Amino acid sequence: MKMAFLRTSLLVSASLSIAAPAVAFLPGPQTPVRYANPSQLNVILGEDLDSVGIDENLGGVGLAKRCAIKISGTAKKGGNADAVLNLNDLVRYEKMVSLSEEEVNTAMEKFGCKLICNGFGKELYYFPDESARVEDRVIKLAPDEAAKDALAKAASVGDAKFVVVNFLGGDDLIYGEVKNACDLIVQELNIPDKAKISFNSVSFTDFEDGTCSVTVMTSDGQSGSDEGVDAAIAKGEAYAYGGKWYTVTKEDITTATE
Repeated sequence: MKMAFLRTSLLVSASLSIAAPAVAFLPGPQTPVRYANPSQLNVILGEDLDSVGIDENLGGVGLAKRCAIKISGTAKKGGNADAVLNLNDLVRYEKMVSLSEEEVNTAMEKFGCKLICNGFGKELYYFPDESARVEDRVIKLAPDEAAKDALAKAASVGDAKFVVVNFLGGDDLIYGEVKNACDLIVQELNIPDKAKISFNSVSFTDFEDGTCSVTVMTSDGQSGSDEGVDAAIAKGEAYAYGGKWYTVTKEDITTATE
């Protein structure tokens, strides 16, 4: 009997000793978290040490801001898929050349080029409020809007041998958005299967952020002068933006590093 009582006591004692810690982890009132006041922290501010601001010219940031940056490549129709784009080059120019409409028309006639269409787009992000439904939110990308605007008034490409799609925007122009817009143009225009398609995308701080223009031209492949504006337009490279015309020339290519 004593042995049975002793065994029972040990089991009860062991059970209590095991169960006791579990009670300590039951949910209970939480202690509020207190955040330190910044004035109580020993924070060392750069201004207190006469720190020098970041020089954006280091690392090429300032240089990129001062230059017109062009990405160029080729495209072709992809059947039921998107247009296939191949990047060929990235070039920096010190400036863009401004042209009159008369200069552009004269050069296009001289080298057998034709303007198919041009359009302009501006990005828009509209959210009525934070609780708005997804379908009530409006997002418009500048390159897409430019492409739609251009396609709405496009002329026939005909039997052109070369088709050139030229995009121009501010320094926030994103290649991925340009690619999607170029896909749309290449698929929607009735471009001959044998035509060679190329594209240019120029971003430059002289143009407003959040905007983009697209200019589609055809060419017979005639070679113009090896220099200046004639050489650029002979290749179908002209950019219409805000009622004005622009292009880039090889004479303005910069290889500067600072």
